[in-house]
Amino acid sequence: GGHEKFQNKTIASAAIAELINADIKLYSVLKGQKGSSDASSANVTDAMKHFESEGIEAELVQESVEGYSVGFASQTLDFAKREKAAIISVMSTPSKELSVISASDKEVLINNEDGISILLTGDY
Repeated sequence: GGHEKFQNKTIASAAIAELINADIKLYSVLKGQKGSSDASSANVTDAMKHFESEGIEAELVQESVEGYSVGFASQTLDFAKREKAAIISVMSTPSKELSVISASDKEVLINNEDGISILLTGDY
């Protein structure tokens, strides 16, 4: 969903990518036929521009929802495992669009059985 302070996540993700010499996969699960909100799309565009300006290899990956799921955690973890991700970066605060499912999804991500590190970035 769209976050007012998404640039915090972008900056933190870029810093970590530089530290560990990693590329970034900006991953999102598209639910329903409407796709991403305008706010979410703007966040993605701004993030990709930031990564490019920092010289960080970044790719936007969007997938339709696979199977029945209330949130995005399971599909995100499946993607991270396939990509052998070192870190998953998420906002610690819920977006207005996804506030109902956000807390439980973050709990699933944080406690993932594969031990993938989670970078939480807040709206401050």
